[in-house]
Amino acid sequence: MYGRAREPQKYLALIVTKKYSFIYHFKLEEAISFEENRIRKFMKYLDSPNLLKFIYRSVDGYFKIYDKYNTKGWKKLLGLEPEYEAKGNVKVRINRSGKTDVVVETYVDDLENIKDSIKFRWENKKADIQISDAKIAEVIIYGKKLDPRDVPKKIKYERLGIGKFMAEYKHQAERGKIEESKERVNEIRKPEERLNGKEETFFILGSNREGEELIETMKKEMKNVFNLGVVELNDFNSEYETIKIGNFEIFGKIKSNAKIKEVESYFNKIISETKEYSKLAKLVYYIGLLTSCQFLKSEGFKNKMQRAVEENLKEHLSRLDESIELREIDKLCIEFKAKGFFENSAKKFSKKLKENFEKKNNKICTYFIGVNEDTGTFTPIPLSRMRNEYREELKKNLEEQGIKVLLVEKNPHFRKGRNTYHSLIQRKRGHLKNLIN
Repeated sequence: MYGRAREPQKYLALIVTKKYSFIYHFKLEEAISFEENRIRKFMKYLDSPNLLKFIYRSVDGYFKIYDKYNTKGWKKLLGLEPEYEAKGNVKVRINRSGKTDVVVETYVDDLENIKDSIKFRWENKKADIQISDAKIAEVIIYGKKLDPRDVPKKIKYERLGIGKFMAEYKHQAERGKIEESKERVNEIRKPEERLNGKEETFFILGSNREGEELIETMKKEMKNVFNLGVVELNDFNSEYETIKIGNFEIFGKIKSNAKIKEVESYFNKIISETKEYSKLAKLVYYIGLLTSCQFLKSEGFKNKMQRAVEENLKEHLSRLDESIELREIDKLCIEFKAKGFFENSAKKFSKKLKENFEKKNNKICTYFIGVNEDTGTFTPIPLSRMRNEYREELKKNLEEQGIKVLLVEKNPHFRKGRNTYHSLIQRKRGHLKNLIN
């Protein structure tokens, strides 16, 4: 074993039976239990939170390895070459604090040549370091190399406790149907950290797992509070990004598309303009979040998030009075159109939308069809005129004309059998241009 693997309170153990062999490395930790109205303290020798590494092999050939931090010592034990490559023949470790060391790797001939940036005072066992604008050659976190540009995201990921959770979750035995709630995935407790300044943070599995209880909890919180965070539980990579719609923050794997920043900017401007109009602001929040879901890469994460938003949007529309305070914000291109603006022919309606959109000087526009902006009343479109086939044909016709539809949604209003729907389209640099869905 190497380095920190040899620290006090860390041990290597071996279990051998007729059916299997199990060698594992663990950190000795204390725990307590309650027995006969007494608190008893004991040591944990084999428990998933303090398990660092293991190799398991059964007599029938089943083989499994696990290394929480992908360390070089374990790789050597398995006959693999460690990825780390030292530079030079001198290595100096400088203690900055109890938690931080600075390691200098160089050559004997160069020790005296680097004194303009690192001055060693060997007689006092001290060193002075002053380096500016130096290139970061390599970053290794938990034994894995990272692109330096991904380090801030990785720090955020680890501080939220996602890495620790995934290390435990991925090596649990399957127990049939996996239920996900706000606090747990079956018996595995979720991280409890919050995104900065958020009243609540929901941690959601990126995989397609059951999460009915979690979705219901999200819906309830979202109805009254938008200062929330939603975090994807998944293995880390460079796809982890942040989306912010107003005070709502999403941290997860995002499809590679720079246009998401335009969507963020668009909805955040509208929210800032409509904050005093609570009904309208909430409506815009839901549409913004629903649009953001189109950029989420992991299907399980997207589906759970999208369901919570869609169901709240439907409830919000059904609870609105016969009239709602509306404000058409021309400079941000949010418009409310009465039923008369609608056309039964998807081809005619796409032409009308295109003509209206081309008069605007905006990259993205939002249309709410079935709401009269002059009276603030709902004029819903019958459900029979808004079938899925119609929506698909409308989207196709618009895109054939060079307009990309981000989102087309129909939402039941309080009148039985009637719906309103909205559409988002985008253009850029004076001509119509696609934006991925």
